[in-house]
Amino acid sequence: FPAMPLGAAAVASGMDAAPHPVMLLPTTIAAVAVGGLLVIRLGLIARVADGQARDLRRSLRQRAALERELRHRATHDPLTGLANRAVLLDRLDQLLAGPDRSGTLAIIDLDGFKDVNDTLGHAAGDEVLRQVAKRLRSVAVGEDLVVRLGGDEFAVLCGRDTDGKARARQALDALRPGYGAGDGEIFLSGTTGLLDLGESATSADALRDADLALTAAKEIGKNQIVVFHTALREARIRRGELAGGLRRALTEGRLSVHYQPVVNLSDGKMAAVEALARWLGDDGVMIPPMQFIPVAEETGLIVSVGKYVLRRACSDARIWYERYGVAVTVNVSGQQLREPDFVDEVLGILSETGLPPQALVLELTETTMITEIESTRALERLRGFGVRVAIDDFGTGYSSLSYLVRLPVDILKIDRAFTSPPAQPAPHHWAFVRAILDLASSLQLQTIAEGIETDQQAHTLRNLDCPLAQGYLYSRPVPAAAIAELLSAWNTRYETESQPYGPQTARPEPTELHRVPAEPAEPQAPDAADPQPDETSRAAVSACP
Repeated sequence: FPAMPLGAAAVASGMDAAPHPVMLLPTTIAAVAVGGLLVIRLGLIARVADGQARDLRRSLRQRAALERELRHRATHDPLTGLANRAVLLDRLDQLLAGPDRSGTLAIIDLDGFKDVNDTLGHAAGDEVLRQVAKRLRSVAVGEDLVVRLGGDEFAVLCGRDTDGKARARQALDALRPGYGAGDGEIFLSGTTGLLDLGESATSADALRDADLALTAAKEIGKNQIVVFHTALREARIRRGELAGGLRRALTEGRLSVHYQPVVNLSDGKMAAVEALARWLGDDGVMIPPMQFIPVAEETGLIVSVGKYVLRRACSDARIWYERYGVAVTVNVSGQQLREPDFVDEVLGILSETGLPPQALVLELTETTMITEIESTRALERLRGFGVRVAIDDFGTGYSSLSYLVRLPVDILKIDRAFTSPPAQPAPHHWAFVRAILDLASSLQLQTIAEGIETDQQAHTLRNLDCPLAQGYLYSRPVPAAAIAELLSAWNTRYETESQPYGPQTARPEPTELHRVPAEPAEPQAPDAADPQPDETSRAAVSACP
């Protein structure tokens, strides 16, 4: 090949090694632009990441707050801020799992709080509950736990080395000052059931036993403290057994009805009988009404028991009314009165048994008449058909003149507290009976004196012009067959006598009146099943509080 001239080779070599700066400018600009865009993009990504991080942190904080709120709601009462039942159970489990199992649990129920809601409204009631919570917190010391169990029921759990009864008394004392409610001031008290935790095995047992003590305290009255003892638990078990046995007795037909005569004091004839429930236990022994009637009311079985007694009494009394004009009185509980079909049920039983309405007297306590004021419309309807209404134990309840005018009443039964004077009665003792008799006469109401056990009582009542009497002087409650024989002896005999039985007229000795023929078909009740007259009225199928 021919050799290239030196100058031309040099020129060629220089052009390949160092491009001219003008030629490099576009590349540089592009690189800078790309770098700038990259920086901008990275900045945008960083800002987005920071925003997302802030959002994430905010979400985590909100989630944590929500979790704390949910945990608080799960363990605290929203109205008062106190711990709730779940916290109490957990703390009880901890204390009971400890080696010494020491501590006390007090359950406090506010007396009369329902009236606050009923009269001032629920907003005022809520405010009072918040004030109660604040006061209970003020008496708590150290590890004491104050709990709202629900409604108007609170609890205070104290650990070891604490005088539980003294703390419970402090809590009740703190509740007694007035509470601001609306434009006025109200006053409340508390009733307490107290438990030593050493008595219980589990938290559920502790709550049950403290509640049993609270129930016992309520039975005594307001502002009371009752300490749990095992007899309360045994009584509750016994009540459960009675409730189960009573259910079986209703289905197996082991209830019966006994009758106590109501006597006309002017002639000694039987004017009416009072029907009383009797229960023959599984062991063949009569169970006293004072034991099973409260259980029937507590469990709602009183409605079924009352229905049975009403049907049995109307059936038995039909022939007595037809032959002798003797009426029958049947006790009615408040629960029965609240039944929507009560009127139809009574009228249906009267129609089924053939007993005329005028031969039936429905007997209620003063308390039932007042507390069931709305339900007494049912009694008004029944009175329209001829059924009469009696107030039992008159003078021991409200004894308000206004309700005698407003309520459907035909008969007053004077409680034995007035008709059974002490050994040395006060001069004015019988003045109360005279006042009741005068009141009844002015209102055109009949009266029956209860608890008559002596001739002297009967003589005094005759002199006071009391028309009717009932008590052991004439007869204890007896089966239907015995009533039939007594009617045959008493009413027929007095119809043939030349003079009616009155203050100056001889009558059979009380021993003869008490002599009741045996009834093989039904075992006679022992004395415990036939309480004294004051117990009989309360032991009847009624709604005594």
